[in-house]
Amino acid sequence: MNNNSTYRVSIKTIIKDKKWDVLLMYNDKYNTWNIPLWWLEDWETIIDCIIREINHINQKPLWFITSNTWLNKEMPWIWNLIYDIELVNLDFKESDECKQIWFFNINTIKNINTPENVKLIFDLIF
Repeated sequence: MNNNSTYRVSIKTIIKDKKWDVLLMYNDKYNTWNIPLWWLEDWETIIDCIIREINHINQKPLWFITSNTWLNKEMPWIWNLIYDIELVNLDFKESDECKQIWFFNINTIKNINTPENVKLIFDLIF
């Protein structure tokens, strides 16, 4: 990261399957399920970052479906641009960053251990 940067940009993606179940990644450090989150490098566009990071967990091509923005009224310093992604195929490969993934339906997501911001995102979108 460039030392002159004043902030880092995180990229969160919502990846759905054909049934509209959402892919979550397990974080064993925090014992939570989270939507994929990655850090944008200084030299990257948002799309470059998403492609780079999905390639860490998937070896197949992906489709970009749409994007939405919303402002978190409780934390106005956070701006969310959410890319809604559908993978053509999911050929998951384990990495140091991602040991486990699973597709969850929206009702199940409300009942599993996720960070509060993930629950907020799903409440706003679904």
